Amino acid sequence: ALLNAAGAHVCDGVLINPKYVLTTASCAMTHTIAKAIIGGLTTTLPQDGVDEIMVAKTMTHPSYSVDHTNDVALAELSAASSKMHIDVYDGSDVGFTDCRMMSITALSRQAGVLTKKTVTTVPQATCVNHYWWYYGTRGAIGHDVLCVQGDVDNCDATLTKGGALYAVTPAGKHVLLGIKSDISVCNPLPVAYTRISQVRQWILSATMGGSVFPAMKLKVTVEKIMMPNHGTLKIYQGTYEDHANMAVELDSKCQAGHVSDDGGMGGVLIVYQPGNASRDTSCGPTCLDEQGFEIDIEAVGCEANFMAQANHSEGSCIDPHWHAMDGAMGGIHGCQYHKASMDGSMPAMCTSPMCEMTERWQALGPMEVAGTAFAGGLGHRMEKNQTHEYGVWTCVRDWNEDEQLRCGVRPNELGCYWFEEMTRTWSWRGVNGEARLVEKARYEQGLDAEEARLANHIILPTRRGDMTSHFEL
Repeated sequence: ALLNAAGAHVCDGVLINPKYVLTTASCAMTHTIAKAIIGGLTTTLPQDGVDEIMVAKTMTHPSYSVDHTNDVALAELSAASSKMHIDVYDGSDVGFTDCRMMSITALSRQAGVLTKKTVTTVPQATCVNHYWWYYGTRGAIGHDVLCVQGDVDNCDATLTKGGALYAVTPAGKHVLLGIKSDISVCNPLPVAYTRISQVRQWILSATMGGSVFPAMKLKVTVEKIMMPNHGTLKIYQGTYEDHANMAVELDSKCQAGHVSDDGGMGGVLIVYQPGNASRDTSCGPTCLDEQGFEIDIEAVGCEANFMAQANHSEGSCIDPHWHAMDGAMGGIHGCQYHKASMDGSMPAMCTSPMCEMTERWQALGPMEVAGTAFAGGLGHRMEKNQTHEYGVWTCVRDWNEDEQLRCGVRPNELGCYWFEEMTRTWSWRGVNGEARLVEKARYEQGLDAEEARLANHIILPTRRGDMTSHFEL
């Protein structure tokens, strides 16, 4: 339960990390959340066996303030909770032969006590049509919303904002599927929850230690600014609006050319405000039509970032917060620093972590059947001499998170290797967009094979367009 400074219950939340409670942006932007009571009732009276922890700060999903989508927020606790947290659902196989057999539970609050209610998911298209029929618009239900029906309805006042929607897998693992969103007008429609798998990447990026990304830096260059009087362009290091993480606030076209980076946060948030708080833009329709900005975002690797530094120290290689006296930006977390040789024959170097794959050749057969690996002969590109022999290649996806991270391979993207026959090891050749070893049609055949295997095993399959988008790069 989340309370305000006066001790009143304002909404619920879910502990997803010892230091973070997930709730709704609609709650966090309406109330000042001061305290979290974890494992107890919504009361100001002392309770045994519960954690009462002050909230250090709240972070809301940036898109909620724009169009009310992705209704989620995070409350960072001032101290770690001792209670067990729940894992957020990532859209993968939950272990059921048929997801319709899975018991999904919605938590409601009656007289301060959490109670369980059994529900079932409503197909997305069905829910969209229900809301369209009732409100006359399709905009209410997007991909960020999960609809349920059963022992709940939209007139149930016990379904408070931030209430959990979860399931228990056959292995006994609890997974969080959704939290009660702001769509709460009394009506006969399916009950809407914010879909957790849709916002999982934002959650990971915003929670301390949860964000994972390759050893690269995002370099942001403002190429052009076109704004009316009082307009501002803010660049944040990270994925939520926090003044402490604001890299720069620009308010003039003369500031074009500014360069900043992600500060080691793995992401940047760009917020354009066309006018001051009162929206007084002091210009007419023509002026407003011409406003905007142009920004170039470049992913810079360890070697390129290091060579751009004037000071080739360890900090300029590995420390994102290191700054030289000349104002040059810092290093990149995850890079590897190599000191210069004593005699000066070898300069200092900064290299990317080793990109490797530990899967054995024998494991590729089952992966090919599953649609996650492809292999073939190198043909005229075959190499053979006294030191190495390359005759075959493979491209794999979603095989090992740590290895994918070191290689900079995104989810669903193919990483390609050549097989060295003498040492029986894999040699990295780049993502498929660079190596060009697997055609799009063949890749989609693999997706078909995987979808057939996982039919009814997952709740929210990824949209096919999202999985093939890297072929269009």
